[in-house]
Amino acid sequence: MQVSSGTAHADPVFWNTCGQNMRWPGNAGYVAADLQPSRFVVWTVRDYLDDYGIWVADVFVGRTRVDHKEQTYNPHGRVNPVDLKSGYILHFVIQHIDTKGNKSFSDPAAGCIIP
Repeated sequence: MQVSSGTAHADPVFWNTCGQNMRWPGNAGYVAADLQPSRFVVWTVRDYLDDYGIWVADVFVGRTRVDHKEQTYNPHGRVNPVDLKSGYILHFVIQHIDTKGNKSFSDPAAGCIIP
């Protein structure tokens, strides 16, 4: 079962609750996020071999995009507590084409339920 970023409310069977030191590894790299005591979520994404190339990163809360990056180095950012709606899914959708043309995508499960 897979829940899309368009889902407004979370399916607790699929998603874990957001917290500190979250990481979603894949075969090419990982997405990491941290729900800080200030309620900001800081996030980053890394490629195991090549952090450069073309990156497109979108962060959603339910159906609403709350962060977007298009750049030539690994993206990172933070989500304001105002945008974090309790019970909704915080979901990361990352695409990367490295300097050798290899394409990779974030794990579809790169996300969590906002407490």
